[in-house]
Amino acid sequence: MQVAICDDEQVFRTNLREHLNAYKAERKIQIDILEFESGDDFLKCDSAFDMVFLDYNMPGIDGLQTAKLLRLKNSLCSIVFVTSYADFFIRDAFEVNTYRFFDKPVSREKIYTMLDTYIV
Repeated sequence: MQVAICDDEQVFRTNLREHLNAYKAERKIQIDILEFESGDDFLKCDSAFDMVFLDYNMPGIDGLQTAKLLRLKNSLCSIVFVTSYADFFIRDAFEVNTYRFFDKPVSREKIYTMLDTYIV
């Protein structure tokens, strides 16, 4: 499984990476993780991702615009918004077929539950 984490704040990228690494160790599955500090950097990557954890509020293009551009390249990627601003854009996010929304910081339990549902 190819996963991207796109967030301008290192602390949140680290938090998600730790949860994903713990999950893959416990479930004994392969998860390759790449991190990006901005939507611009993420969109420059040629990798095809199964899932992207995407912050909404980032410098440059925001997470919603990043998701819209992603959909032009990869219609199957599951988009998981991880943000402190869900109330401001949640309706717009349905335009990109968002898989899940999480408030920051994301708990390990929520990540595990979501991944268990996704993988099955």
